[in-house]
Amino acid sequence: MSKFVKLSAICLVTLPLQLMSAPLSSSSINTSKTQISFTEFEEIAQAGDTNDYLRLVNTFSNYPLFPYAKANYLSATLDIDKKAVINEFINEFDGAPFIPSLKLKWMHYLANNNYRDAFFDVYQFGADRVLDCRYLDWQLELSSLEQLSDQIADVWVTNKSLPKECDGLFSAWYNSDLLKPEDALQRVKLAALSRNFKLAQYLKRYLPTDHQYLVDLWVKASKRPKTIYRDGFFLFHNKNELDILKVFSGKLAFANPEGFYQWWEGKKSTHSFEDKTKVYIDKKSAIALAVNKSPMALELLNALPSDVVDESVKQWKLARALATNNWQVVLDTLDSLPELYQVDPSVVFWRAKAELEVGDKDYAHRLLSELAERRDYYGFMAASSLDIKLNIRHEPITADLVMQAKIKSNDTFKRALALYHSNSLLQARKEWNYLVSKVSEEELLVASQMAAEHGWVDRPIFALSKVDYLNDVELRFPLAFNKIIQQQAKRTGLPASLIFAIIRRESSFIEDAFSSAGAAGLMQIKPATASLVARKRVSKHDLFEPETNLKYASSYLENLLDKTDQHLVLAAASYNAGYHRVKKWLPEEAVNADAWIESIPYKETRNYVKAVLAYKQVYQNLLKEESNLTADITTLQVKPEI
Repeated sequence: MSKFVKLSAICLVTLPLQLMSAPLSSSSINTSKTQISFTEFEEIAQAGDTNDYLRLVNTFSNYPLFPYAKANYLSATLDIDKKAVINEFINEFDGAPFIPSLKLKWMHYLANNNYRDAFFDVYQFGADRVLDCRYLDWQLELSSLEQLSDQIADVWVTNKSLPKECDGLFSAWYNSDLLKPEDALQRVKLAALSRNFKLAQYLKRYLPTDHQYLVDLWVKASKRPKTIYRDGFFLFHNKNELDILKVFSGKLAFANPEGFYQWWEGKKSTHSFEDKTKVYIDKKSAIALAVNKSPMALELLNALPSDVVDESVKQWKLARALATNNWQVVLDTLDSLPELYQVDPSVVFWRAKAELEVGDKDYAHRLLSELAERRDYYGFMAASSLDIKLNIRHEPITADLVMQAKIKSNDTFKRALALYHSNSLLQARKEWNYLVSKVSEEELLVASQMAAEHGWVDRPIFALSKVDYLNDVELRFPLAFNKIIQQQAKRTGLPASLIFAIIRRESSFIEDAFSSAGAAGLMQIKPATASLVARKRVSKHDLFEPETNLKYASSYLENLLDKTDQHLVLAAASYNAGYHRVKKWLPEEAVNADAWIESIPYKETRNYVKAVLAYKQVYQNLLKEESNLTADITTLQVKPEI
């Protein structure tokens, strides 16, 4: 059985009857001779069995997932005589998840059979390198190499080797001296950075003689960035060398902030660099020093031109100012930020805190009162600072019956729900994304509400964020898997609100979520970590089971709280970045937890901790838990040891 059939394997009995536009109420259809399920019909379609397909097509044509079967049938029976039917189907569902595979096969069929006009009608640049080269080969009969040179370069500039079908096209292009040195060098760069060193060295032949040494520099720097420090590595006589330095400056600076700073200061004093390059590398160096808690970092950050101050510079100016324990320095640092950042919630919060200590207390209270209207980390922290009730402001989406009926009858919505109910979650999300691209914001809000009513709680979270409708708290912070979560909370002694908050931040309740780092399921725990907790082998697929995932992940979180003396901030940071790494981040002297959070070196972990604390507060409210998390944080400290 094919991967597709295994994926869909849908039985009609699993679907809510309201999804059907025809009165189909069982998992199979009575025909004159036998009973046929939709899964069997899919297999017939995929096999290209024309007689049986045509005999059954009207029976299943109103089924929500019929387009998947039709796409499979068309893919299996490609023929130029079906050009109108195939093109019409592709155009009707352009962008739907079942179209790309059909379209690619159709283009290859047309190209391989030399149906040029039909191929030109459906060709899409970038879908396949072989097809790109075939298209350009044929275009050469209508245009010159010079006219097509930029398009040829777009195909040629890649970090991978190109298919042999492109050899003739590229040979003619090379022989016409149309390959630009900057394009060749760009491909060298891509190859080196992806560690395709063999390709990078091969490309040396396409560079002018006086540029070929740059290939060796890119390869050496990519293999071992510290090579850049060697005397004679750079001659500093062209901008192409500086491009190498700019690319690796961040990696060098963060690997050894003090060493890089000294090296760079020496180079600046003995070579001339354009101002943009100097400022770019100065910025990398200053941020690296700030992350490393260097005493000179704040001065270097303050020396940067205002037009290069971005979120990262703002963050580390704030963190280093807080580290001085001097509230006037904090105020002066905040005053130095561009106007754009004066309304940033973090800037407003810390300005208010500083004003409370050394300035205008009435002004500080006004700032905190305004900030407390926000439903986020800084809003909750402001409310706690004022000792006022947190403002959750739940405003549910309202939808009229006409709009509900419109969404209910939307074929894409019906396909997405059908796939969701069949547990084909990845494919269901693809259909939902297709729906998002087709409907208005108002329709998307109603679709989100209706999806939640069917138990599909993760899509509304993303949809409401996309359209910036943030006040339907129950849709954005669902109480899914509540029974299992309450069981694990009781077993481990963890607040249920904390487990909910971790799930909301880690996976947004996508139970089959799997990260590039290998973390799986609702709480995104790695199989190796789960195996240590369970004292037996736990697989990725085991962790896609919500009960299993929550059992081992909540036990792991309980262990982290034990290791950190029940310090919620440190435990949350450890869950994201690892306990041993967090131990390295501990301060030399005790500091307030809110200030320590601002100094977490990893942006991901810093934002993660803030999100978990805010989400926990929301769930405390929804679950009516008594503890006030943010009030605790305003008095909590992070000490040098745990």
